[in-house]
Amino acid sequence: MFGTKAKVLAQEALEMAREASARQDKHEGVCTERWTEARQTMKEVRDGQRKMLWWLIGTLVAMVGSTVAGLVFLLMHALISKGVL
Repeated sequence: MFGTKAKVLAQEALEMAREASARQDKHEGVCTERWTEARQTMKEVRDGQRKMLWWLIGTLVAMVGSTVAGLVFLLMHALISKGVL
């Protein structure tokens, strides 16, 4: 009788192990999908940051260029009005 009970318990344990393995496989599939989506989102954010950085650099260069041009204009105007040039 002990042998039959042990076989039943072993069968139940084997079934529980199979169910646990199936749940783990399903969970790993879900996690893989989520990580793939997270990596894609991070790539999109990184690409957006690069675009924003180039727009910022372009804006700063334009601002500095226009400021320098304005200063040169004012300097030339002052020199011309004083008769130096």
